[in-house]
Amino acid sequence: MRNRNRVIKNFVCIIFGLIFVPGTFNLLYSAQRRIKSPNYIFYKANSLYENAHYDEAITEYNQLLKDGYESGNLYYNLGNCYFKKGELGKAILNYERARRLIPRDKDLESNYEYAKSLIKNNTKEHPGIWIVRLKRKFSSQFSIDEMTFLLSIIYIILVVILITNIFVKGFKKYAVIGISILFLLLGLSISSFIDKKAHLGKDAIVIVAKADAKFEPFDKSTTYFILYEGMKVSVIDEKENWRKVERDDGKVGWVRKSALGMI
Repeated sequence: MRNRNRVIKNFVCIIFGLIFVPGTFNLLYSAQRRIKSPNYIFYKANSLYENAHYDEAITEYNQLLKDGYESGNLYYNLGNCYFKKGELGKAILNYERARRLIPRDKDLESNYEYAKSLIKNNTKEHPGIWIVRLKRKFSSQFSIDEMTFLLSIIYIILVVILITNIFVKGFKKYAVIGISILFLLLGLSISSFIDKKAHLGKDAIVIVAKADAKFEPFDKSTTYFILYEGMKVSVIDEKENWRKVERDDGKVGWVRKSALGMI
């Protein structure tokens, strides 16, 4: 009798294990996957930011970037964290990165412009001729992917107009106007696209309070001018731990790599 009861108990235990243990493991596995998912980490980072835990939020956002996830909103939120911490340079750096992905976001532009207004002794960019200003303004409204798509659309419309002009009588006078406008838009788009591509990986933001720009890439070299936190520069050369940069007003000097964050 005892042996029979023992067999029944063992059988029940086995059935219980087969039914419930895998379910428990599945729940644990699902919970672990959820915790590691990008959406969960992003939500967690946002909650940390809302509760003023900026360092912890920065850690979570940077973990997403380290894992290969990138978005305009991620950079925007990261910039907000640094701004709240008083790290103006890193805030502007991430706003700039966000602007390349979500260029027409009004909240981003508002925060970006306000952050720029806090830069100490900021130099004013030379406005240039009107066509340069127009190209710069046009370029700032689109991301690289959007400009690629826009060029494709303009090209397709241009081809359709040319083909229509061949087969439809009386269309020529309209075609001339349309083609002229499209060629102007195409030229502006191509020029802006080339300019935007040329600056990828070459623009940088000063992320330290003050950086000495020297005539030569040596610590003992004479300081030519001073860069302040948040200023934007173009990198034109590199040598060991130094970067040769050009300021908006055209001045060129050598700055320590650690003083810059590449956009």
